[in-house]
This record gives sequence, C-alpha cells and structure tokens, in this order.
Amino acid sequence: MNKLKISEQQQQQQQQQQQQQQQQQQQQHSSCSDFAQLQRSVSRFMEPPKQIITTSSSSSSSSSSSSSKKTAAAAAAAAAAAEENEDSDSVVEYIHSDSDKSQVVVRRRQEIVCLIVCILVPAAAAQKLYRHCSNSLLLLIKMRSAAAAAAAAAAAADGAAAEGAAAAEGAAAAAAADDDDDDDADDDDDGAAAAAAAHGAVVAAAAADGAVGVAAAAAAAAAAVPSK
Repeated sequence: MNKLKISEQQQQQQQQQQQQQQQQQQQQHSSCSDFAQLQRSVSRFMEPPKQIITTSSSSSSSSSSSSSKKTAAAAAAAAAAAEENEDSDSVVEYIHSDSDKSQVVVRRRQEIVCLIVCILVPAAAAQKLYRHCSNSLLLLIKMRSAAAAAAAAAAAADGAAAEGAAAAEGAAAAAAADDDDDDDADDDDDGAAAAAAAHGAVVAAAAADGAVGVAAAAAAAAAAVPSK
C-alpha cells in the first residue's frame, strides 16, 4: 500500500511539473512573440514618416490576438500624440534643432512607443526594449555633442589662423614702411652730397675761368708795350 501511495504521489508530482513547464513555455512563447512584434513596430516608427493610408475592412479576421490589437492601438496613439505635440519643447527637438521635422517626429515616436511598451509586455522585455531606445538616444546625444565640439574647435582654429595672418600682414607692412623711410633718408643724403660736389665743381670752373682771364689780360698788356 505504501509503495502504491508513493508511486501515485510521484506520478502527480511529475504531472504537475509537466504542466508547469508547459505553462512556462507558453508564457515565454507569447512574450517572445509580443516582444518581436513590438520591435517591428519600433523599427517601423524609427523610419522617416510616410503618408499612412488607413482602410476599414468589414471582413477582418476574427483570429487576431488581443495583444496585436493592443500593440496596433498603442502605435496609433503614439503616432497621433507625436503629430499633435510637434511644437512642444523636448530634448529630442533640441537635439534636432537644425534638422528637418521628420527626424524630430521619428525620435518622439520612438520615445512614446518605449514608454507605452511597459503596459503591453512583461517587465523584463519592456526594460530591455526601453534600455535599447535609451541607449540609442544617448548615443545620438553624444554624437551631436561631439560634432558640435568639433565644429567649435574648427571655428576657433580658423579664427586663430585669421588673426595670425592679419598680424603677419601688419608686421610686413610696418617693415616695408621702415625700409621706405630708410631708403628715402639715404636718397636725401646722396642728393645733398651730389649737390655739394656740383657746387664745388662750378666754383673750381669759375676760378679756372678767372685764371684764364687774368693770363689773357697779362698777355694783352705785354703785347701793347712797344718794343725798343
């Protein structure tokens, strides 16, 4: 009797374990499918916004699961909220201040979808997807900050180069002005010396002319004296 009871208990425990395993597998499968569907929704919202055409069909399939309906409704709500709040101040709009509106809308949709995910899927999957979105935003912020820092450094380098060029041109102009002044002073000294030499030559010529005149007068006087 004891052996029968023990065997029955073992069989019950095995059955319970099998049932628990099946339930866990079903939960994991549903969570994975929901998570994959949400990933597809997020990747679709990360693309540039296109014209969305909604059509109503009366012959919709009755086999669609409740999770897919919730996901579609959440995605539509996220898109509507993103379009309504285009003029609101946010970090994403500050990052994309110089880019077009399409990228702003895409990033805002990504934020809203990441926040809504916590309601639609289990906590672990929601946290994983939210971390993925947050890491993407942080990476975008770092890239934008690095680009801004590089642009500022390039502008500073250009300004320093322009200042250096202006200083070099000023120094060259000052040196050229000093050279011109020195050349003018040298030219003035050379001109004064040449003028003095010319004046001396004129005086010497005049003295020579005077001596020639005196000699000519003496010769004329000697010629005028009668010879004996």
